[in-house]
Amino acid sequence: MLARHEAPAGLQPPLRARGSVAGEARVRSSPEDEQFRRRIREWLTENLTGRFAELAGQEAFRRAAEPWEVASVIVFLASDYASYLTGEVISVSSQHP
Repeated sequence: MLARHEAPAGLQPPLRARGSVAGEARVRSSPEDEQFRRRIREWLTENLTGRFAELAGQEAFRRAAEPWEVASVIVFLASDYASYLTGEVISVSSQHP
């Protein structure tokens, strides 16, 4: 729907569907932010590490995507090579959803 609405204006709203990605974001933060992030990481490690490994293991390559693998899709979508794409959901995954 968004693609049909925006295409006449020359806008292309492709979407990226995120899969499992290894690593973590790097951002500047205050000491309070870092303390909050540390507590969240601890909780995630205690509660979700096994689940993340399970999900990554369901990928065809049996691993999570590396951040550069996701970034390369985003670079493609921002390039002239994606000029005919509009309203597509690109799944950055080693399997079909």
